[in-house]
Amino acid sequence: MKKAVTMVLVLCIVSVVCACALFHQHTWKEATCTEPKTCTGCGETEGEALGHTWVDASCTEPKTCSACGATEGEALGHTWADATCTEPKTCTVCGATEGEVLGHSWKNATCTKPKTCSVCGATEGETLGHIWKNATCTEPKKCIRCGATAGKALGHTTTTGVCSRCGKDFGKWTKGSYVDEFKEETGEYFAANIDYIEGTFSNSATNGSKLYVQVIADKEDVAFMLYEYGRNQVKNANSRYNDKYNITMKDSAGRKTSLTGTIYCGGDRLFIDDQYTTKVLEALKGTGSVSFYIVMSDRTTTTYLFTVECSNFSKIYATVIK
Repeated sequence: MKKAVTMVLVLCIVSVVCACALFHQHTWKEATCTEPKTCTGCGETEGEALGHTWVDASCTEPKTCSACGATEGEALGHTWADATCTEPKTCTVCGATEGEVLGHSWKNATCTKPKTCSVCGATEGETLGHIWKNATCTEPKKCIRCGATAGKALGHTTTTGVCSRCGKDFGKWTKGSYVDEFKEETGEYFAANIDYIEGTFSNSATNGSKLYVQVIADKEDVAFMLYEYGRNQVKNANSRYNDKYNITMKDSAGRKTSLTGTIYCGGDRLFIDDQYTTKVLEALKGTGSVSFYIVMSDRTTTTYLFTVECSNFSKIYATVIK
């Protein structure tokens, strides 16, 4: 009985194998990426596996077979470009974004620049434009908003009198006040040159050396304070005798007048003698300049030469004698 069963099984198997060998049909499984065409009945194969059709890896996906979905390796990952004023953080490979734009950091418009982003340089609107203040004698045309300048200062209309444009007084003379022993003003005034007048002096020891002169004119007197070498004041140290001087004055018209002057005992200034004071004042009240050549009477080698600019003397002196 057992032999009969065994023989039946063998015959069945042989029949199936013979049938697959003859027919192989509703029985082939098509080839895949990794398997060749295969008979599902007997396992026989035909041809080769198809092989993977790879799609390169991307920022978010590994290398992938487009046919079967198999993967290999890892995703590349994003290559990020930082966010800007107008763009969020962005992948330079695939264009993916993350986060938000930074937004502009605006600087206000100026006279010469529009509203501008300090980060990226983008602009918006227009420049404000300058608001010009006209040039003056001492300042060029100037923008009152930003301080920019254009052109040059106009310059004063004079250097010796009063500027007709701005009213600045370029006169050489000023008004001063006498003070008492307590350094308090006495109510008596004088006109004096603002800056020392430069001249020259000569004597037995020097010739043409530097001389500084201060002129003082009040209601009654005109006097010269003389400084040899620009520092040593000429004085009369004698307690008994006055020092006398012969003076030649040349006015702005070139006219010469002979005068006399005195440095009194213990004095520190040369006074024009009373009879000539008016002539000197009248010359100084004119225009142009007045020159003085002074010779010491008893020592004729001692001489002083200087020129006084009249400038605004007349105007200042008028306030002295009011």
